[in-house]
Amino acid sequence: MIKNDMCPKEDAARLCVEALGVIPPIGLITIFFLYFYELAVSDWEGQLMKVMQRQGEKK
Repeated sequence: MIKNDMCPKEDAARLCVEALGVIPPIGLITIFFLYFYELAVSDWEGQLMKVMQRQGEKK
């Protein structure tokens, strides 16, 4: 489990790329980082997919 104080923006970017297998859309890294700032999350891929779905619904 990754604690929020151990997850700088660079780590959030790396996790996005690992989970997606591609470079994420502009803004997704910041959204991902801010969304999980207060959480300690172990299922990063699942949580990232939920965030992406919500972002897709907003468009």
